Amino acid sequence: MIGIGQTASNIGVENSKDPYNSDEFQSLDDSFKFYLAYAHRNGFSVRRGRMTKSRR
Repeated sequence: MIGIGQTASNIGVENSKDPYNSDEFQSLDDSFKFYLAYAHRNGFSVRRGRMTKSRR
């Protein structure tokens, strides 16, 4: 389980809530879907990305 209390099956845009430290998800994808819905409701966007470092 991944921290941040609803299970992934209960998470959707229409029944999302504000995030709390006690929230838990079954996978990283479920937590990301929750955060996407939260961001959409609050007027900002998020994306998954990866960090690249310069070769030095």
